[in-house]
Amino acid sequence: MAKSAKETKSKNKGLKSFLALDTETTGLNIHLGDRPFAVSACDDTGKTYFWEWPVAPATCKPIPFSKDIEDIRKLIRKYSKEGSGIIFHNTKFDLKVLASIGIEIPNGTVVEDTLVMSHVLDSNEAHGLKPLAKKYCKIDTDDEETLKEHVRKARREATRLGIPIPESVETSYWIPKAVWPEDTTLKRYAVQDVRRTVL
Repeated sequence: MAKSAKETKSKNKGLKSFLALDTETTGLNIHLGDRPFAVSACDDTGKTYFWEWPVAPATCKPIPFSKDIEDIRKLIRKYSKEGSGIIFHNTKFDLKVLASIGIEIPNGTVVEDTLVMSHVLDSNEAHGLKPLAKKYCKIDTDDEETLKEHVRKARREATRLGIPIPESVETSYWIPKAVWPEDTTLKRYAVQDVRRTVL
């Protein structure tokens, strides 16, 4: 997976502990009603967390579970204490996404953003999480390609089964779970993203 917790901590401004957080959404327009359907996290020891909720295919509306929301809040509070912090890649977007389902980052929390860090490091390079992780940590992007192919297959199967999947969906990563309830392709992808963020 990654470097040891000791090596990783040394890169993060002396934080004793930290948590990377990421969201998967039904689209990129939160102000138009897109919402998160999955949240993933990875702490400085390499422990990962993942929550995923069903999405109503006809409306593209996720159905978050209240227990999961509370579990995410508790985890965030744990890393909002002095000496700890939370890391995002594109903090502004993820904060809006989390707030849309009632999850706030407490005032005073140390928040780091790997997207901003990449701009400071080299403003001319690609700033996407995956290209950065590939360049600096040698992590391949095959998990993204696998998920996209899986989404295409799931969309075809949804059509065959008569499941109403809107064609205009920008982010369709929820579709496999709507077709195959036991599917774990998204989980592998989302967890890898927070691992990338921690590195």
